[in-house]
Amino acid sequence: MSTAIPIAVAHNRYRSTLPSGENAAVEQEIAALRTRGHEVTAFVCSSDELIASGRLGQLRAAMRLTPGRARLAELRDQLAASRAQVLHVHNPWPMWTLGIFSAARAAGLATVMTLHNHRLFATNTRLLGPAGARRPRDAAERAELALMAASHGGRVVDWCYRQALSRAWRGGLLANDVQAFLTFTAFQRDTAIRAGLPADRVVVVPSRVPDLGLVSDLPGESLLFAGRLTADKGFDVVIKAWSKHRLPPLTVIGNGPLAAAALNVPGITLRGLVPAIEARELMRSARALVVGSTVYEPGSLVTIEALAGGTPVVVPDLGSFSGEFAARGVGWAYAPGDAEALAVAVRRAWDEAPARRGRCRALYEERHLPVRALERLEQIYANLLAGQPAGAGLSAGAGLSAGAGLSVGAGLPA
Repeated sequence: MSTAIPIAVAHNRYRSTLPSGENAAVEQEIAALRTRGHEVTAFVCSSDELIASGRLGQLRAAMRLTPGRARLAELRDQLAASRAQVLHVHNPWPMWTLGIFSAARAAGLATVMTLHNHRLFATNTRLLGPAGARRPRDAAERAELALMAASHGGRVVDWCYRQALSRAWRGGLLANDVQAFLTFTAFQRDTAIRAGLPADRVVVVPSRVPDLGLVSDLPGESLLFAGRLTADKGFDVVIKAWSKHRLPPLTVIGNGPLAAAALNVPGITLRGLVPAIEARELMRSARALVVGSTVYEPGSLVTIEALAGGTPVVVPDLGSFSGEFAARGVGWAYAPGDAEALAVAVRRAWDEAPARRGRCRALYEERHLPVRALERLEQIYANLLAGQPAGAGLSAGAGLSAGAGLSVGAGLPA
């Protein structure tokens, strides 16, 4: 894109004790936009600042999740001083809040929000939508709430978020002040629209990661698990599968509370946290990546990193995972949380993975190269500045619609 756009990017970094792929993705996007000639003003703060303020400071921040007039005026002045034409928000909580969108519209900026999680649609115990917050009506909605995993901390903090989010929905802030919501997958887009976001404002911009280079010619001597070693990432299911079955070797990179439980499990080798360059090489040389998540993941960067290195994926048949990897036969699905089904899928992956490396790389180059996502993002910015709908002129693109067709593990219909 030849026309440079002044952009304000707002993001509240998660605290440094919890490494976040989202933080890294935002940093990479800011750098990439600047490389392409855009003038980016980064409004970035850290939750470390809030932690340092102590419990009283944290409670005060929670009580200010719906900003007053003075805070809105302060935000408006900050945005106006940046001379940006577009505000792109990633994580607004808790320091920026959704009020930054109202301030941006008052300052005349176009507004965009990337949905990195499901916090707009759920709190610990409530679903959210145009009518505000409500309890799940039935077992299906209770299950959906659990899969969204939109935790906001303890009861008091959760109550504060619920009030702020309810006001934003009921008052029309999300419908009026946010002109484009960006999702990583078609499944995530459908979830956002079901929750009540305007369909013409929700646009898919696929996850992207830097190019890892050449695909390995070797079949790979170990499977790989990469991520937090927690139950929501399904690592307990991984431990159970390897404990009960004689499965191919699994290298594990990452850390978490379940690390100790895997210490003496046959076939599992714990590497802990490793430097990024080593992690990339382990990913590229793995026979397949094992993903265990038991909740919705809007944009699983680790799976895209696997595709970039030509590494197929074993994924739960859940949410975006099913549709994202269906079209090109780049993985094997299993029933989420089912150790027996995971074992079956892993054995299939071990036998079939070497023949699928080329497909993985092709899918990455087609959908997940950074330049493709950036071009799509630039078009969205240009559309909004021209007074057009965010998705005007954007084709759905190959693989942007949900589908089926993964090789299926035990317990799932073929």
